[in-house]
Amino acid sequence: MKILMLVEAEYPLDIRVRQEALKLKEHGHEISVVALKEKRQKYFEIVDGIKVYRVPKVELFRRGKHSVLSRNFSLGKLLTLGEGIIGYCFEYAYFTLACYLLSWLIFFKDGFKVIHTHNPPDTLFLVAALWRAFGVKFIYDHHDLSPELFLEKYRSKGKLVYKILLALERMSCKIADVIIATNESYKRIEIERIGVKPEKIYIVRNGPNLEEMKISDSVRSITSRAGTILCYLGAINVQDGLDYLLDALNKIVLTFNYRDILLCVIGDGDYLSRIKELALKLNLDKYVLFTGLVSDRRVLCRLLSTADIFVDAAPKSFLNDRSTFIKHMEYMVFGKPVVSFALKESMFSLGRAGMYVEPNNIDDYAKAVLDLIGNPEKRSEMGEFARDRVKQLAWDRVSGPLIKAYKVIEND
Repeated sequence: MKILMLVEAEYPLDIRVRQEALKLKEHGHEISVVALKEKRQKYFEIVDGIKVYRVPKVELFRRGKHSVLSRNFSLGKLLTLGEGIIGYCFEYAYFTLACYLLSWLIFFKDGFKVIHTHNPPDTLFLVAALWRAFGVKFIYDHHDLSPELFLEKYRSKGKLVYKILLALERMSCKIADVIIATNESYKRIEIERIGVKPEKIYIVRNGPNLEEMKISDSVRSITSRAGTILCYLGAINVQDGLDYLLDALNKIVLTFNYRDILLCVIGDGDYLSRIKELALKLNLDKYVLFTGLVSDRRVLCRLLSTADIFVDAAPKSFLNDRSTFIKHMEYMVFGKPVVSFALKESMFSLGRAGMYVEPNNIDDYAKAVLDLIGNPEKRSEMGEFARDRVKQLAWDRVSGPLIKAYKVIEND
């Protein structure tokens, strides 16, 4: 079956989209992907047998990337919120229109029977809706809770925008022939908040490819800098809690006087500049290494193999409590413990591989890290559990429902 995937992200950098596309190709489907184009990328190329069409990336006001927390007066907050709303609206409208126009080119060139959208944005259902008259099926891959993402990013109760985002989410779910959810929490939201029938939903968790993610040689230039290496991997946005993590590191270094430590931060995001500023403000610059985005998986495996303890400080919120973080599964591949706030889906994913702290409690977080540093036997036990646990959550295991969903579509 011929499938058109739409994703407002880079391909093949977006791990989930890439893994889904390759899994479907493995089962005999033909995949075309419309994604964003970054510098030095081609407008069209074939990547591992996947046809990739790219749309130039356009941003207004940098989408309000500097959170309202960087503004100390109400006018500044309003300006940031206004810039963000206008910027996102323009970006989403632009990408949705580009997807629709490109879909005609792809239809005549390659053909497709299914449109598979990845959110955000939740406006891509419009493209699928316009193709339904031609018998094209629609699969909605529900990655993120867009209404809650808005509240997290802008710390605002903007009721109108929130209601609009809820309406777009509802339309995406209602129009879809099949919904892909990332976990049970998202499935429950789709059932209770939107009224979707359970049989329409297939849970496809985020899971690592164990052929791709493997323990490797550590990076000596990093291990030589400190006796204990902490590691964070992933997006650096306002909801990801890097400010909590730096506050905890500050406690470890200054309050508890443990300085033989280095935090390696791997990733990029809207909040990175503010986090770097915070590290300087707290005099932690020599205790933190920012690598930036690492797209080479071999280099990434070396960096992750260097860690003694993995850390994640996503704070308690409706969004974070119900989201599955792929970084947790990738952490477990490397057989080291993970310190995390006690969030529902995080505890399910990590099990005994995680040490859980009362949500948003910086003192307890710092103490948990120090406890693990001083207890190598506990680290070893947690690491052994992590290696066993990740085998149950590996991509080959959790991707089965994706294939089932497409069989339903194919036989409908």
